[in-house]
Amino acid sequence: MPSPLQIQNAEQNGARGAILFSDPADVAAEGADEVFPDTWWLPGSGMQRGSAFLGDGDPLTPGWPSTEHAHRIQPEDAGFLSIPAQPIGYDDAFEILKRLDGDSSPEEWRGGLNLTYNLGPAFLPEYSDEILRLSTHNYEDTFLSYNVFGTITGAVEPDRYVLLGNHRDAWGYGASDPSSGTAQLLETARVMAQLVKQGWRPRRTIVFCSWGAEEFGLIGSTEWVEEHVDKLQARAVAYVNTDTCSTGPLLEAPASPLLWDIIKTVTAMVPGVRNASKTVYQEWVDYYGTEDVP
Repeated sequence: MPSPLQIQNAEQNGARGAILFSDPADVAAEGADEVFPDTWWLPGSGMQRGSAFLGDGDPLTPGWPSTEHAHRIQPEDAGFLSIPAQPIGYDDAFEILKRLDGDSSPEEWRGGLNLTYNLGPAFLPEYSDEILRLSTHNYEDTFLSYNVFGTITGAVEPDRYVLLGNHRDAWGYGASDPSSGTAQLLETARVMAQLVKQGWRPRRTIVFCSWGAEEFGLIGSTEWVEEHVDKLQARAVAYVNTDTCSTGPLLEAPASPLLWDIIKTVTAMVPGVRNASKTVYQEWVDYYGTEDVP
């Protein structure tokens, strides 16, 4: 997937601009005919709309919270990349790459487009009269973004926090990223709220976190942590992130090793996705052929 590091590398090597695209080898693995709206794979007109900022959080408040009256550094001191960059779809990328002359790229640089991935920089002789012009319309501005929280106070350790979170913003409709995780977060909050009405309380305080402005560089979550870092360092027990919780073909649960026993216990209680007579954990083991599930 396109990365700000690619733009930085281009800048450091004298490039005047950068054009980025998501290669179909990564985002349309089942072929050009198996893409949105027929499947969830990215079509050739789709493009990434993430951030080109190399850091996290508000670039103008590095290391401190971006509150209303916070000091902000000047944009020229924020470490922004200086060359223009523009994402495009892989259909448009095909039209550019098929015109490139020069040496062939290394094997590991090649993707799923049906062409030779040449390095350029010139066009092939039959396209020598053509010019590629990069035009961007980016602008700088300041906007207000909101985080939303819900809290269930713990009955035994109210000053110890277990946080569940996910961001709300997306490149487009965001059915998988982030809305699948948001649906799970809201349903968990709804069920726990029902239990609270019945008299149940968790041992520790549970905080439900809905982050804003994640796609612009993890701004919502980063700024909130910067504002509450001392309290979180002293009191936070665990954070469970539910972003893109709907994936396939099997559940993935990257986590601290301290949480592995909990993950095994819970997935051994949940009916399987493909075979309800099994559990999610049993399906995991069947898929990998070992109980040492990665």
